[in-house]
Amino acid sequence: MDEIERSAPPPALQVMLALVADSGGRYALLTALAFADTPAQAQALHRALSSRLPSALAEPVDVDEPSGFESIYRGSDAMLSAGRYRSDNILTDRGADAARVLAAHLPRSPSPASLPLLIWRGEPALADAAFSARGRWFVSTYAQWPHERDDDANRRWLKALYDELAGLASGCYVNEFDLEERSAQAARCFAPANWARLRELRRRYDPGGVFYDVRIDRR
Repeated sequence: MDEIERSAPPPALQVMLALVADSGGRYALLTALAFADTPAQAQALHRALSSRLPSALAEPVDVDEPSGFESIYRGSDAMLSAGRYRSDNILTDRGADAARVLAAHLPRSPSPASLPLLIWRGEPALADAAFSARGRWFVSTYAQWPHERDDDANRRWLKALYDELAGLASGCYVNEFDLEERSAQAARCFAPANWARLRELRRRYDPGGVFYDVRIDRR
């Protein structure tokens, strides 16, 4: 985590650490996805990152595999294959501390298929976007399992994990926030000024709560 942060990847390079499981246990998979117009530009972004990371940090598996958005989407779909899942996340500036919390909780996960992701965000400049919550790291976990009988055990495990991670959070990402468990905490997904504006817009244009999804404070 510290090595990635010190390397300061540029916004065009998504650096993600996935904690995946196989028959031998869990291992860390580091991926760097370059968003570029040409293979040469993508390769330059990858070289700039790899030159700043310790050579012993990772053993390369796949290098320079050009792909489009459709293949990226298919890869994401393939990660969620257990049939039942729920997610939660935090944004944080304390990535190493978050990784330690994950390491403590993973041995108690009811399902080995559950997938934690740690994604470097840096300091994105998206002043006009809905993504107003800040944090250099995005720490998201997809708890996934195949059987209905295990719903409660996995729900409780995910809640306990993110109850502890909440102490490190500077915000959350609304699209992967556990709105079933934490709907009363939806304000964590917005900068304070954006949340206040959303409440005002709701009072003005939707006083009857036609678009009612989470417990937005109506006071």
